[in-house]
Amino acid sequence: MTKSLILVASDLGVLEATTSGGFQAIHAGLAGTGRITATGPWAREVARRYRGEDMGVELALTSNHPTFKLRPLTQAPTLIGGEGCFPSSVDDLVSHADADEVYAECRAQIERVILWGIPASNVSVRDSSAWYRPDLFDAVADLAEEFQLALAITPAAGESRLGYDAYGLAAARGVVTISQVIEVEGGLLTTPSALVTFLEEWAPSAPDGITELPIAFAENTPELRAYSEQPEAYAAPLRLDIGKVQALLEAHGILLTSYRAAAGQPAW
Repeated sequence: MTKSLILVASDLGVLEATTSGGFQAIHAGLAGTGRITATGPWAREVARRYRGEDMGVELALTSNHPTFKLRPLTQAPTLIGGEGCFPSSVDDLVSHADADEVYAECRAQIERVILWGIPASNVSVRDSSAWYRPDLFDAVADLAEEFQLALAITPAAGESRLGYDAYGLAAARGVVTISQVIEVEGGLLTTPSALVTFLEEWAPSAPDGITELPIAFAENTPELRAYSEQPEAYAAPLRLDIGKVQALLEAHGILLTSYRAAAGQPAW
């Protein structure tokens, strides 16, 4: 099978810094796919700048930043935490969320992106929050199936971790899934070379199929510095040498791609 890596520019629509940085990363060839948070205050700006780039939707059901908060698009009492926004933790969401409200809210977020003229290719969930209850997973999987979106859920989302086989259920529905999501702590990416070093360690044991690495590429602006205590963790990857990354991946037989391009690959 083919080994492929998709660098996903995440958090488009959340901050102006990540929106601008994400588009820069895509246009520079660093990121193959962007992912928009429809509930973010800069989401409409993503639609304004959109020129046919490969985009996915990052569904928001939680809002864990201590001061910057995201709110539902729908009237959803069980998705509101004590501060009038999405719950601040996955545990809070899982304890109170009504599955019908989750379905309606996630549908509204996907439909808003489509209404803006962005034909989404994939969908993920911030903090993986919907996977921790089978009925919440079903709500998202129903939408992925209906809108024919690749679902960023991996074999790790199985019985041993969740108590039910979310990945297997998605595959049984015919929903396209991926092989791995690489989770990198922000503090590890504070220099451009740090990501190359990380990939040098990952590449030799890369799994067959599609792997995604989501990164919130960002411009180092006053907004970003107010938002994050580690702004370099967002800004440094934007200065990455894409040539080094491509050469490294090619040496291990790994194709750098996008969700849209990968849809035609047998690795799905």
